[in-house]
Amino acid sequence: DNFLMPSQSNGLRKCLNLQWGASDASVITWTYQRLYMTIAYCNELLRECTEAKLKSRGLYDQLGSECPSYRAEARFLRAYCYATLCDLFGNVPFIDENTGVKDVPVQYTRKQIFDYAESELLDICSDSTSLLKAPHKNVYGRVDQVAAWFLLARMYLNAKTWIGEDRYTDALTYARKVIDDGGYSLAPDYRQIF
Repeated sequence: DNFLMPSQSNGLRKCLNLQWGASDASVITWTYQRLYMTIAYCNELLRECTEAKLKSRGLYDQLGSECPSYRAEARFLRAYCYATLCDLFGNVPFIDENTGVKDVPVQYTRKQIFDYAESELLDICSDSTSLLKAPHKNVYGRVDQVAAWFLLARMYLNAKTWIGEDRYTDALTYARKVIDDGGYSLAPDYRQIF
């Protein structure tokens, strides 16, 4: 219970207990800012981790073979951020690696954000040309295909609320892929997932 004292929580305790109000907006602001900061980092990696740039910097021999995996992981993280923005905020600005520094971001609808995140995930984890590493083939703590399957399952499970489409069959398909892989188990104590 000593995790966050009400006077020290800056509104986080109220959010965790579903009791927040307008005076607790900083927690919401921090979430929004952190998601867009992560998107910016992913976009920068995608701009800089190209074959041509790595070769021009003399890094291709050292990093070249891992470049597709790095890029796929950045795309996963960006898709995760957009899925979270879709969940928490609905219509949000869209920025990718092609957006210029001085460009004003385009406001996307929740459906456009959902579709974008879904297409990125499907592209990086497709069975035929997966850019993400196979389950359990990546370094500990890095993303593999199972993470993308899990995020797709989560998005499809929420699609009815987020975009008004029943995608429960798709949610079941990707949840089964995660379960059938068998390499990642659920926490034995529910409290451990938080």
